[in-house]
Amino acid sequence: MTEREVRFLTREVSRILSMVRVNPLTREELEFLKSVVEKVLSGRLDEVTMEEAERFAEIGKRWWLEEGREEAYKIFLTGLYIKAYLLSREVVEEREGSCTPS
Repeated sequence: MTEREVRFLTREVSRILSMVRVNPLTREELEFLKSVVEKVLSGRLDEVTMEEAERFAEIGKRWWLEEGREEAYKIFLTGLYIKAYLLSREVVEEREGSCTPS
């Protein structure tokens, strides 16, 4: 998983969110999704927490299950992809740390 891939997917979510209205999402959910997208697109992916990635995916999943909308599915998958990126980054950092001589 690369940061470039996450930014690519997040640009698509940004486009989707520019068209979404408060219903079926709450105003709080919409603002939350936009805040995570802003972090990613402004080069601050390292500021996104695992909890934010999980919530991002959960919002998309709930919307997708309730309405079956393709846009919601894209949001759900992007949240999962952000989460996978964060996990893979942790693994790489752990490996690099364990290779450091004592």
